Amino acid sequence: MGIGVQANIKMNRREALSEFYEILDRVRVRHGGFKRLAECHGRMGWPTRGVYFFFEPGEFREDGRSERVVRVGTHAVSLNSRATLWTRLRQHRGRVRGRNPGGGNHRESQFRYLVGDALLGSGYLSQEASPQSWGVGNSAPA
Repeated sequence: MGIGVQANIKMNRREALSEFYEILDRVRVRHGGFKRLAECHGRMGWPTRGVYFFFEPGEFREDGRSERVVRVGTHAVSLNSRATLWTRLRQHRGRVRGRNPGGGNHRESQFRYLVGDALLGSGYLSQEASPQSWGVGNSAPA
């Protein structure tokens, strides 16, 4: 994106956060707003590599009005990785159509795993709603 940031070692946390959110605001304006993951698809001209930021409705910064970043992610950090930004985002988004719209694989997406684990831990979902294979191994039966 070419947005330069000057590092200031003496910058305190609050100043650094303010600068971070100012940069995100410039990105938002430059690209005509942020995109909702549920509305995205692979033909949107995604860069091959990138960093992504998730916001959650109802999550605000200290001022109670400004949206708060709830997740920062990246991918393809190794030199020879074939992963793309869209591939990673698609894993987090899950299916759009088919047998299980909105479903996805928590073994491919750490984000999905953490959200599911938090829901199970909160009591919002009963342990019976979770298969015994939750979080175990790299695959499970459909």
